[in-house]
Amino acid sequence: MSQLGYNVVSVDNNDGVLKMAQHNSANIKGEVTFKKADAFNLPFNDNSFDICFSQGFFEHFADDDIRKLLREQLRVSRKVVLKQK
Repeated sequence: MSQLGYNVVSVDNNDGVLKMAQHNSANIKGEVTFKKADAFNLPFNDNSFDICFSQGFFEHFADDDIRKLLREQLRVSRKVVLKQK
C-alpha cells in the first residue's frame, strides 16, 4: 500500500513479528512505520486513520474480544476492513 502512495502504519505487540515485517517491507522497498502496540489500546488519537486493515487477526480471539478490538479500530479510523483466512 505504501508503494501506491498511502501512509502505512503497521502494529503488533510482538518484537519478532515486527522485525520480520520490517525485513519484508525493506525487501519490497516499502515505506511503512512499524509500532509496537496493544491492539486493545492503540496509541493513536481518535480518527487518526482513514482505514484500519486486518488480515488473519480476529480469528485468534473470542467474540467479546473481537468486539473490543473492532471498537478500538473504529475509534482510530473511519472504516475497518478485515480479511479472514
